[in-house]
Amino acid sequence: MCIPIELDVPVLTLDWQEIGIAREILCPCPGDVATKESELPAPLEAGRGPSELWLRVTRSARQDLYVPFGEIAETRADGVRLRVVESDIARRSWERPPTGMPVLA
Repeated sequence: MCIPIELDVPVLTLDWQEIGIAREILCPCPGDVATKESELPAPLEAGRGPSELWLRVTRSARQDLYVPFGEIAETRADGVRLRVVESDIARRSWERPPTGMPVLA
């Protein structure tokens, strides 16, 4: 993984529900993509290119979310707003870290 860019701003859904705090921006390093690409299961990684960025969102008493940057509708100094409503988050499988990303303890 590339060196993460650390953040500390709220993350809101399209329906203005706060779901957590944006902690860092993560991206694959070129070496990680080259070594892991052949190991990626196609359905899990479909639509994710080697230059994909993710926003790690921490949530109180729940698993972190790894939100693809394409799902961000708006960024401001006081927070990030996503393109989905709160009820859609559970269907997105964002609790699963992207392949090759170290899982934080």
